[in-house]
Amino acid sequence: MKTFSPVGLLCLSLLVGSLQAQSLDQRYEAAIDAAVASAEDRLVRLRYFGDGGEALGASAAPVTGWRLGGGWVLTSDYGLAQAPAAIIGRRLNGEPSRYALVARDHSRRLVLLKEESSEPGLPPRLDTTRAARVGETAIALGAVYSAEAASVSVGVISAIGRHGGRSVQTDAAISPANYGGPLVGLDGALLGVISPLAPAGMSGVEIYDSGIGFAIPPAQFTSRLDRLASGESIHPGWLGASFEKGDPLRSAPRVIEAARGGAAEAAGLAKSDTVLAIDGELTPSVWRLRSIVSGLDAGQRVVVSVRRADGGRESLPLRLGKRPQQASEPTVPRQQEKPDEP
Repeated sequence: MKTFSPVGLLCLSLLVGSLQAQSLDQRYEAAIDAAVASAEDRLVRLRYFGDGGEALGASAAPVTGWRLGGGWVLTSDYGLAQAPAAIIGRRLNGEPSRYALVARDHSRRLVLLKEESSEPGLPPRLDTTRAARVGETAIALGAVYSAEAASVSVGVISAIGRHGGRSVQTDAAISPANYGGPLVGLDGALLGVISPLAPAGMSGVEIYDSGIGFAIPPAQFTSRLDRLASGESIHPGWLGASFEKGDPLRSAPRVIEAARGGAAEAAGLAKSDTVLAIDGELTPSVWRLRSIVSGLDAGQRVVVSVRRADGGRESLPLRLGKRPQQASEPTVPRQQEKPDEP
């Protein structure tokens, strides 16, 4: 029977621990490789061109898209400051194909494209039951650097429900290299489509590869795909009311003015009314109200619960409007995420 000295036992223990750690690392890397392999086939490398054949977009660089199926591709609005005369996309190691821009979601900064040679039909329904979980591995993929292989950035989901519920946050390196590409989990499930959304008041340039990036989860865009496929662009909802100044995290949303012709005025909100809830979600502060409204679309119908100046309470049906400057379809999409205003 062999015996070991205390030093020998310590060395053996360290060796076993090292082998176990290596095994875990190898399995983790294998899971990442498998997730990337399952997602790569749905990447599209997109190029935008002007009337004269010149390449458009930031530095005329390609961008990434995510194939939904049936010829439909979802991407971000990055690089689309000008309306392109032609869009050419190709799958990794695939042949080029022409695409048409169908509609934009200005609230989530997504764009829906359709392959011109594909059959007519609506985008397929996507599974929205797999929601991102804080702390889980998140893998960001892009098709910018190579036409043969995806760029890969690995991090975790650091927050959910950002931008009024429109996005999830990740510390994976996010930049134009993967805008429009997928954020997937270790199981290969789509956690979101990467968007140029940024914290309020920032353009997004300041946070490239900084550990703060955002993706739009399937539950946010799947329910809007049919509208986009019909050619309807989506805009952020506008309440059309201003509130008393104060600490937005503490001050109750008490109306000081309802914009003339706005949704609030049409619904009957008046000066000194306090908004208590929107569709049953309590609004104890101006910040909370803005957060809720920022996740809603223009044209969406809600019920606003208010306390009148005399103490009475009412529930007002309200149809969210579109900001006056959005009355016509803009040629240039927003290039920065401005502070949410109701």
